Amino acid sequence: MRLVLLYHGDTGDSAGRCIGRTEVPLTAAARRRMEELAAHWPYPPPTALIASPRQRSYATLAPFARRFGRLPQVDARLNEQDFGDWDGQPWAHLSAGGDAELREWIGDWAHRSPPGGESFVHMAARSVDWLRETAARATEEDLLLVASHAGPIRALACHALAIPFEHALRMRLDHGHVAAMRRMRGRFELCYWKASQFEACLFGDSP
Repeated sequence: MRLVLLYHGDTGDSAGRCIGRTEVPLTAAARRRMEELAAHWPYPPPTALIASPRQRSYATLAPFARRFGRLPQVDARLNEQDFGDWDGQPWAHLSAGGDAELREWIGDWAHRSPPGGESFVHMAARSVDWLRETAARATEEDLLLVASHAGPIRALACHALAIPFEHALRMRLDHGHVAAMRRMRGRFELCYWKASQFEACLFGDSP
């Protein structure tokens, strides 16, 4: 099984805001970027296109859906982390308020939940559940293209590579960039990360 993970395109009005379940549209530039990526897809047609329920994730796959003539599947387990009461708020506003819960969360962001939300570890658990279920029924020839968010993509990579979730934020991601993994002999390996284009090594002998 080969897994291509596409971090959704840029959303212009989300800069500096706590964005999880809040719906924010892709910018026009981001939509053009996705069109270019779809036009330069170098692999065999994907077995499936899979998106989170967020509009920005589904829109990221729209050019690929048109190219390959199939609609993306939607799986809620690939949703971004739920930030609860903080969702959609400017981080500067939350910080300026002297919120004790925010300070506590920053001190243990992996395990603490924002008020009314979920922790990174909880989000990671549902993302990993998706990966395990998918890997269990996939064949070696399957190629999946997934459009998701920074949280789930980091969580999937951490789990697959046996990296503690507490190190997830060290794995830098940029909007509209891509990562890829493959499973060989029952184990995942990372082929590339934070690439601006699809790389040939996904189908090579070594990453």
